[in-house]
Amino acid sequence: MSTIVQSSLRSSAIQRLSQCETLDSVASTTITWVLTDCLPVANALIEQHGGRAIGELTVTWDLRGRSAGVALRRKSERRIRLNQQLLQMNDPLTHVIDTALHELAHICVFQINHRLPPHGELWQQFAAHLGAEPGRCHKLPLQRSRKSREFCYQTAAGEIWLGTVRHKRLQSGRQRYFTRGGSPTEIRASDHTGHVRTKKG
Repeated sequence: MSTIVQSSLRSSAIQRLSQCETLDSVASTTITWVLTDCLPVANALIEQHGGRAIGELTVTWDLRGRSAGVALRRKSERRIRLNQQLLQMNDPLTHVIDTALHELAHICVFQINHRLPPHGELWQQFAAHLGAEPGRCHKLPLQRSRKSREFCYQTAAGEIWLGTVRHKRLQSGRQRYFTRGGSPTEIRASDHTGHVRTKKG
């Protein structure tokens, strides 16, 4: 039964996702696949183990940081959060499918006994049945999403943007900075325009 389920879910995922022309389409189609193809299978497995079927499941692409995905159980809410960095990886379809099934296996365990170990024997059984690799970690080389802020200064030499560290040092009076090229002009704390921009690193 396990092999049949694995093959069925993976085949339906590949069939759906391989037709997507954009990453946004992959993201939205993944949600449809989890809810229409995977959820009924998960509920059947849960009921076989005497658990309560998943009433409502939400899948979102709002997870940030290094984790590929996470499963949440809050009162009646069941949610799978996926990281958009999965879409930027080599062979993204495989990573998306594995992560979604990995987290769905966690939801299954929640429905039976939320006090069981997160990656214990029962989770491994569900992961295997659904077709996810029953490993504790995703083993995905996700990069930490870094953001930095820059602060605008309007000097006699023109507009200058300083990073957070230099901005704080200048405002506290601990450091003096000058513009580059031509005739160096001192950047004064009072030159700060109040404008701030965010850059992804």
